[in-house]
Amino acid sequence: PLWASGLKPADSHVALPHLPRGAWWLLVKAMDHDGVVVQIKHLFLNVIESTIDTIPQWAGNENDTLAAWQSDNQLLVNVPSKTQSSLSLVFNKLDGTTLHQQRINLQNKSTKPLVVSLDWLSPGITAYVTLKSQQDEYRVLVGKKGHYPAIKPDLAMPGVKPVTRFAITENMTAFGPYAKQGPGFEATLQSMSERGSDAVTLGLPRAQVTPLEGVYDWSDYDQYVTTLTKHKVPFLLNGLVGALFDTHPMDTWGQWMQTDDRDIKVWRKLPTVSPFSDRFINVSLQITRHAIERYKDTPYLVGYNFSNHGGDSFLFHDHFDRITDYSPQARAAFRLFLREKYSNVQALNTAWGTTFNAWDAVMPVIPDYNSPVNLHPAWQDFNAFRLKSYSGNTTELFDKIVDELDPSRLVVHYVAYSGPVEYIYQKVTRDPSRWMMCDGGGEHHTMDRLAGLAGHYGFPKRSESHYVPPAKLTCLKGVFTNNLRYGTKDISFALVWNSLPSLRLSHYPKNEKLIESMAWWKQAMEAYKQMPPTSVMSNDVAVMLSWEDMFYRRLAWRWYALPGEWARTNLGAMGIANASWVSAITPQKIWQQSKVLLAPDDATIWSDQMVQQVQQYLNAGKHLVVLGKSGQYSLDGSDDFAWVQKLGGQFKVDLIKSTPTSVRVDQQNYTVSSVLKLTAKDNFKPMLQTPGMVQWAYGKGTITWILGDTGQTGDMASIDSGEQNLAALMRDQLLTLGAKVHVSSSDPRVTGYMLEHQDKRYVLISYYISMRKPKHTEPIPTLITLPQMRSGNWQLKSLIPSQPEPQLKTVSNGQKGFMLDMTPGECLLYEVLP
Repeated sequence: PLWASGLKPADSHVALPHLPRGAWWLLVKAMDHDGVVVQIKHLFLNVIESTIDTIPQWAGNENDTLAAWQSDNQLLVNVPSKTQSSLSLVFNKLDGTTLHQQRINLQNKSTKPLVVSLDWLSPGITAYVTLKSQQDEYRVLVGKKGHYPAIKPDLAMPGVKPVTRFAITENMTAFGPYAKQGPGFEATLQSMSERGSDAVTLGLPRAQVTPLEGVYDWSDYDQYVTTLTKHKVPFLLNGLVGALFDTHPMDTWGQWMQTDDRDIKVWRKLPTVSPFSDRFINVSLQITRHAIERYKDTPYLVGYNFSNHGGDSFLFHDHFDRITDYSPQARAAFRLFLREKYSNVQALNTAWGTTFNAWDAVMPVIPDYNSPVNLHPAWQDFNAFRLKSYSGNTTELFDKIVDELDPSRLVVHYVAYSGPVEYIYQKVTRDPSRWMMCDGGGEHHTMDRLAGLAGHYGFPKRSESHYVPPAKLTCLKGVFTNNLRYGTKDISFALVWNSLPSLRLSHYPKNEKLIESMAWWKQAMEAYKQMPPTSVMSNDVAVMLSWEDMFYRRLAWRWYALPGEWARTNLGAMGIANASWVSAITPQKIWQQSKVLLAPDDATIWSDQMVQQVQQYLNAGKHLVVLGKSGQYSLDGSDDFAWVQKLGGQFKVDLIKSTPTSVRVDQQNYTVSSVLKLTAKDNFKPMLQTPGMVQWAYGKGTITWILGDTGQTGDMASIDSGEQNLAALMRDQLLTLGAKVHVSSSDPRVTGYMLEHQDKRYVLISYYISMRKPKHTEPIPTLITLPQMRSGNWQLKSLIPSQPEPQLKTVSNGQKGFMLDMTPGECLLYEVLP
């Protein structure tokens, strides 16, 4: 305690003391007319900014209210003079179990404060203490640093070979006392095989294990882990890092993440810890270290699953109209970052155009949300600072501990939702086979890009539905589609049950949608596990992904701010469903795996590094197709399409209003909504000059610039339908330059993917709708053909029993096809024979 107001009338105002920045508890007592406490409330105060540096000193005396606080191994109690003959103390565990009770006779207690020994309290136990006199009451948390039980469980099983892999995990959290949750937990283990699962990802409820820093009660979690080992169920430890409001020790609260307007309620209107909080980092490292040491002896421990920063799909909890982190901790770290870059404040002022007079006065810039792009040097510096901490305060931090204590085990990171994940991939120093990327919503329409990028670096992937429990069948089919679309090699799945294990017995048997979803899921998982490690058959198309557009145009570091949605949607509609996504930092060897590169018009910012990558690509004899305003901006702030002259095009470029223009190519007319006008100069002679498209040679390759506007640069896109429009023109150019279509659908809403392993072929057909609710439930007929299958002797074998058997027929030129009736969200899997 540091302050008490004394008794005040209920309708009066109470002025709180001036407090330093941080988090504080306020205990409010309500008393009746006789002065007897009738109600107690704990309120949590956040002081976001303060000029006070020191904590006020407690000035307790006999006229103050009853109060207590822990000092080492003692509970100190301030007993007011009005207190009568005795004081009762009840010590409960946080689950309500009574640990200890005592009554103290106050007749001969003259020492102030009253000292109550905590010698009886076991190390690792946190107790909630209720102190009561005849009229007054007080409550306080106490804990003894250490571990309970002091001896870790004996999990070693000599001679048992450690499990290193899994196909499908069931994600559960060890919520609640095992005595109550154990039956539901064991029922889940016993029924796992019914859903095709072979492992568990066991969430560690940090606030339950360590409600106070340094106080660890492992007793319940020990039982969960022991049960898994006893039943020989492979598992991963999960949730070792928790940044949400109530997932780390209460005495470390207060160093919250802040938005650019200093709001701290960034996650479901609750505070979230700053990734620059030294308290958070320290306690996260501590519990990770202790958990590894405690459980690494069991051969059924597959590895360690980290929830990124411990947030719910974020490191920086940005949105399109707010940016993080502007907390005091982040500002201090940013200033240190700047001091490494600039020799003094004047050098910074010169670069930024500012007038700061000292380092302590420097503040991070706030972006202009109304500007098309934010390329100011100050914003670029803030972005570079965030990139440095992006992996430095997350994956790098925790990979090092595993490398030190248990290097042979797998690490899994929930990073897919967190933003520019490729920058994390490039910092990984572990063997790729022992570093896995997992998502928190594999059905989302950005996951194909993120999973594809992980594949470039050889990282295995695990996918799960966003919804808990996994009762949305169309979403499970979206997860299945997105995870299989790049092949079955190095992929796995998860079912998420992150709630009380007892729901397995009480609620799940009554959930009809869950029962329906699991019936299909079991069949799908059996099919997946029967398949060899397939890879996708390449379309020979790569798509440019501009991280700079996320940084400087879209601003938010979230999965839904990922550029490229129009290209993803419309390439899929034209049968090029599995393009390879490449960025300025993607290794050039990945670029060279395709024949033609598409630069969509939402890749508006091309860095010098991006231009250099494109130059290497073209010099190898490859082809570039550019859409509209792609590359309009450079990082120096210019907006004059600087890439054009760097890549040999001599044009005067003018922005014009979007006007429909007729473009004739190869005796075919296309209608393009033009946004640019190019005028050749210096006797430049392009290979093809039309009102809406221009083509010229560079190195051994060619550049085709379609001057059209998709009109869609956001996180959602629709199919650009029609046979003679921009998408059709783009398709024809891609096919002319070497793109391949392996699966063709007569309905653009239905896409297909061809997978292969040696002489085996598989085709996945999907009416993919992402997380969206189906707009209708009526099936649509579509004709599927496999253009690259030259022989007409192939047949199809259904791999999921509940799906229809297709009827093959000859469609044209001896080519075979088959009709399907597809409802929104549906996906079908077949083996192509022979």
